[in-house]
Amino acid sequence: MTSNQTRCARITALAVSAVFVLTALASFSCVSSSGSGYERSVDDDQSAAARAAAAKKDKTPPPQNDTDGSTNPPNSSWSGSGSWSSSGSSSISIQIQAATPRGTIELRGAPTGATLLIDGVPRSSAVRALDASGTVARTETEAGYRRVRMELFGYEAWESVIELPARGYVLLYASMPRLPFTLVPASEALVRSDPRRPGSLGTARIAFKAQAPGSARVWIENQSGRLLRDIGRLAITGEAVLVDWDGKDEQGLVLPNGLYRIRIQGEGGEASGSAGASRLVELPRLEPLRAASLHGAYSGALLAPDSIVLPRGVNQVSGGAYAYIDARDSDGAAPGGTMSARIPSWFGLRLGGLPFEGSELVVSIMATPYLGYDFVYDPSGFSLLASLKGELLRAGDFSAAFLARAGIGSFLDDELEDWPASWDGAARFPGAGGGFVLEYAPGPGRIFLSAEAIAARFYPEWGDQSGVWWEVPGFFAWAYLRGGVETLIELGAAGQLSAMASIAARSWPFGGPAGFQPPLSVAGELAWYAPSSPFVLHAYAAGQWERFYSWYFGGGLGLSLLF
Repeated sequence: MTSNQTRCARITALAVSAVFVLTALASFSCVSSSGSGYERSVDDDQSAAARAAAAKKDKTPPPQNDTDGSTNPPNSSWSGSGSWSSSGSSSISIQIQAATPRGTIELRGAPTGATLLIDGVPRSSAVRALDASGTVARTETEAGYRRVRMELFGYEAWESVIELPARGYVLLYASMPRLPFTLVPASEALVRSDPRRPGSLGTARIAFKAQAPGSARVWIENQSGRLLRDIGRLAITGEAVLVDWDGKDEQGLVLPNGLYRIRIQGEGGEASGSAGASRLVELPRLEPLRAASLHGAYSGALLAPDSIVLPRGVNQVSGGAYAYIDARDSDGAAPGGTMSARIPSWFGLRLGGLPFEGSELVVSIMATPYLGYDFVYDPSGFSLLASLKGELLRAGDFSAAFLARAGIGSFLDDELEDWPASWDGAARFPGAGGGFVLEYAPGPGRIFLSAEAIAARFYPEWGDQSGVWWEVPGFFAWAYLRGGVETLIELGAAGQLSAMASIAARSWPFGGPAGFQPPLSVAGELAWYAPSSPFVLHAYAAGQWERFYSWYFGGGLGLSLLF
């Protein structure tokens, strides 16, 4: 081979080798590029698939079956919630409570007006059926075992226990024979009442029992059988037959202490027969009992407590209001000037026999608005007082008791927190106190005296008006001496009237000048007790004589209920 041929062969081999190398490099480059693009495509597809699956899962509604595969039956109680989102989010909660199955009970044959009771609860009454076939009483109630009862005064009660199916109907027939007319004492216990007590406090209530309707005559006789009072006839319309007697004879005079017999003789209405009964009633001399204003959170007169304690089971509520009129010149020097008033309004509760026998608990709240005063701040406020009174001694006409009281007060205007709210120095105060009460009650008249020591952050009067200056609020202790008298006036058929007067005087604060300082607080009140009525109407008047140059007075009304 010549040199030229050799050179051409080498060039051809180099060219083929170069083409092969370039082809291999191009193939490797394509494979690498295709692999990386595939990996990115797979990653993108996986992310998109995950997002789609999550969105699909969020949009899946709550399953209709429980996790154990069981299906909720109709009328069952279930709840579920679901949420999904596109541009926002929301949630739904559903609760379904199945209605309790009910059924119908119909009862026939009972007397007209008889009451249908289901499990002791009145549900319907027997009325004349539309088909004129007798009477019918119908009601719907829950399914299950039910106690059905029919009652009517004068008839034997009918009762049965039935099973009422769900959405079912049960028809029953009741047989209720008519009962004979009878009268018997409700109790054999001796009834005791003192007619010298006013209103319902001095009324004897005697109870009998009947089992059929009718009417009866009632009268009072002494132990020898002599007629003392004919109370008259009364209608018997229920099992309880109650007779009230005020302890007076036919002429309206209070009978002497002793034993008396109340008799009742009756005849049946639709039922045949007659019957009679009697009970003994004692008219003893008992300790006095009275209603009270409860203005000062104690029982007694307006400004003075008495020794009376309500027995257990006897309670009282009382409310009232009065206007204290301040008639003085603007400088306070003489009466007849500008007129201003505060109107205390209160409500009290008196509980006999609490917290122990021979004691009573009284709670009284008062609101006091001020009208016509030219004050920078409004002194209107309220106060809350409570007291405990207990018997210490009762011997004949004499009695003694202890009294403990405490109270708080607050103003409607917060700027006056350092002043005594709803202050009425003679009867109400924010602080604590205690003392003793003595009483002498020989008959319809009474007299009672009390001494009470009080500790408070304020004293009823301070500053240049009294000539002595005290820094308030501080700590003050002083004494109150109180007294009251009462007479009970008989009004015949109109009831009784109680007339009371009371006074209160206070000492200087302990550690200060000796003796008592004016004003002398005075009050009068009338209480009307209607015959045998638990309601008592009160009228009040009160005043203060301030160092003999001005009067501070007022009056009002109140109402009490004894129960």
